[in-house]
Amino acid sequence: MTFNEVIMWIMAVGIIIGGIDKILDNKFGIGAKFEEGLNTMGSLAIGMAGIICLAPVISNLIGPVITPLCRAIGIDPAMFGSILACDMGGYPLAVALAEDAEIGLYSGIIVASMLGCALVFIIPVGLSMIHIITSLN
Repeated sequence: MTFNEVIMWIMAVGIIIGGIDKILDNKFGIGAKFEEGLNTMGSLAIGMAGIICLAPVISNLIGPVITPLCRAIGIDPAMFGSILACDMGGYPLAVALAEDAEIGLYSGIIVASMLGCALVFIIPVGLSMIHIITSLN
């Protein structure tokens, strides 16, 4: 049994215990956290799945504009898809825009996991933290 399988079994047992406790009206106090986790996962999943499903539609809309611009500067349009993090639609967007499938995979996995995360999360969160810190002084 691999380490990943051990972790998955531990998670499965925890989910089963939480579900049973929820059925038993939160007798041990685990059921409330189980329900809280499910509620959190729902809102996260809707947002992430929504943008991943919309990525091909977005590529159809921006593809006619981005593709000539990218060709003019000598890059594959898949690199534009990496402006989103790979879990926020960067991967399917890069693959959909790609003229070369290998560059689409590279852009969607490698570049989006670094550049996309910085653009979508690190920079906005950092700027908001700077604003909060400067307002405290």
